[in-house]
Amino acid sequence: MDVSKKYVQLCEEATEIQDLWQYDDGDFYLHRFTENNLSDQRFKDMIGKDIVMTLCISCNVKDSYGDQYVSEYNPKGENVWLPRQDQLQSFYAEKNIQLDAKGSLELITDIRDFCDPFYRLGTMPLPVAVREAEKEEKYVEQFTSLEQLWLAFVMQENFQKMWDGEKWISR
Repeated sequence: MDVSKKYVQLCEEATEIQDLWQYDDGDFYLHRFTENNLSDQRFKDMIGKDIVMTLCISCNVKDSYGDQYVSEYNPKGENVWLPRQDQLQSFYAEKNIQLDAKGSLELITDIRDFCDPFYRLGTMPLPVAVREAEKEEKYVEQFTSLEQLWLAFVMQENFQKMWDGEKWISR
């Protein structure tokens, strides 16, 4: 799981992804300590950091009857959700393909085309295609983990946005 500063920045700026967060057990999020919260201040003093990576545990709870309800604690708000690769794949699949055996192959093909623009060279006149593929390849190379790559792919395909090095911009 990528918890790098870069992935945090990519996620924090991806407001469309943050809005989709239906928090659940196993979610990773970045907790920023607030000065107004005494327990935050004590924990911050204890570990000597302004932020801490947290794994969501018991966000969704089942009662003795098997009914599921959300505990009173809600990690959304000031926290930054760091989606896992499987969650990002689901966001893409929900909007673009049916996730069955055929859809899984389509998912692999789609991400391959995103990662390797030279694979699609046959669809444009060669000089134009090579220039486009070189530009796209350089764009993809800035993402250094699978989570970063999948986030960039989902942002491009689902929300028509690209990373400019500081923020997500419309393409």
